[in-house]
Amino acid sequence: MKNLISIEQKKKLDLLTHLVTNIQSSVVLQGPKGSGKSTLLKAAADKGLDNSDIFLLNAELSLSFESIQYELLQFLNDKYQLDSRAITDVLLDYEKHEKKLVLIIDDANLLLTGLINALINYAKEYSALKLVFSLTPEEVLAKSKAEGIEHSCHFVDLVGLSFAESSVFIRQLIAAGNTKYTERDINDSLLQAMYKHSAGNLEKISSLLKGEQKKYITTANILIILAVVIAIASTVLSLFLWRDSSSNKVIPKPLLESKKKLAVDIMPKKHKEKANVEKVRAAKEFTVKSFSHEISPVVNIPTKPVIEVPIVNSPKTEVPIVPTPELSVANNLEKQEEAATSRVAKKQVAVKIRDKQVKKRDLQVSAELPLAKDIDDRAWVLRQKKTAYSMQLMALSSKKSLLDAQKAFKNLGYNTYYLQHSQNKKHKYTLYYGVFESIEEANNKVIELPAAMKKAWVRRFSAIRQNFSIE
Repeated sequence: MKNLISIEQKKKLDLLTHLVTNIQSSVVLQGPKGSGKSTLLKAAADKGLDNSDIFLLNAELSLSFESIQYELLQFLNDKYQLDSRAITDVLLDYEKHEKKLVLIIDDANLLLTGLINALINYAKEYSALKLVFSLTPEEVLAKSKAEGIEHSCHFVDLVGLSFAESSVFIRQLIAAGNTKYTERDINDSLLQAMYKHSAGNLEKISSLLKGEQKKYITTANILIILAVVIAIASTVLSLFLWRDSSSNKVIPKPLLESKKKLAVDIMPKKHKEKANVEKVRAAKEFTVKSFSHEISPVVNIPTKPVIEVPIVNSPKTEVPIVPTPELSVANNLEKQEEAATSRVAKKQVAVKIRDKQVKKRDLQVSAELPLAKDIDDRAWVLRQKKTAYSMQLMALSSKKSLLDAQKAFKNLGYNTYYLQHSQNKKHKYTLYYGVFESIEEANNKVIELPAAMKKAWVRRFSAIRQNFSIE
């Protein structure tokens, strides 16, 4: 099933292509989560436009203005073998030949604050560039407050399907054969149940139809289940009452004695002999106990005076303590704790000495660089060894965008530092993270970082220092 869309989505697709072709402003496709925005954009990219090239880009937190330009240029180089021409030259060439380059960005909410506005302003300078963004209504509200996109974009609303549209879409999905249902299963109960649970949301309809089990229960199924439950309950209740009545019956005495006699007759010979021996022994014990008071003789035993023995206090003798394995273990544990405490103390002293050395070095750097103060974090760079390494996360032309990215990384728990470079009276900003003794240590750290930081460029501080001069 390739890009199977509803009738309503086909109408929105035609509207989207019309707007991209005929208006100058950027377009925002807005709809709730699961309304089919991504499916519609992919269908637009696959369909194509006359005299146009469409590039579909999934937004990421790590994207910047420069990286988006690079992605566009890479797409064009792969298609036309342009030998890495500048993107501005390509756009001017498109204008000359009356062609359009359509950039579709899905999940545009992941873009850094200000980036959508920067792209819109860039598209105003080059009329050949057309932009399409996808956002939810909540994301549109947030971006409007932060960047004011409501004044510079045309909006296309993608709403949920009606019952009739939902029924047609369900029939299309089942006919395509990628569901657990067949065309025989289609009836009013199924259509109503699907619409009730999905509220016309395309993603929910697809997930319900592709579920491992059928998600609806008809009235006939409910009646069958109730009948089975009632039958089981009746059977259990009948068995319980029959068992209770049979347990209250009184067994006649002759029948009881005959049962006991039958049990004795069935008993093996060896067990019978053992039972007889125990009966004889019990009879003897009973006889002895019954007549013991009559045959016991009474004997008068004369008493003698008790001789008191004087108590002599013997001197106390100290018992030598023999070391046991438990004591030895305890002594070893004490020694290990003392050794660990000593190591911790040595480390604390070493840390204090290192902190003093860093502070001394900071004072020296501050004395050497009076002009570096409050420009950027180059003082942090100069504090590091030239042989150490750091990670360059991104390079941006907007300081505000860089500070937004730095704030986003800080919220993730990563402290970053930036440098300002000037060339031809234009500023460029680079963002760095971490200090590492070797390139292997830095590369191992990259593996542990989140996806937004995995494209980091590991650089030596000696090379980073060359990006600015000390006057």
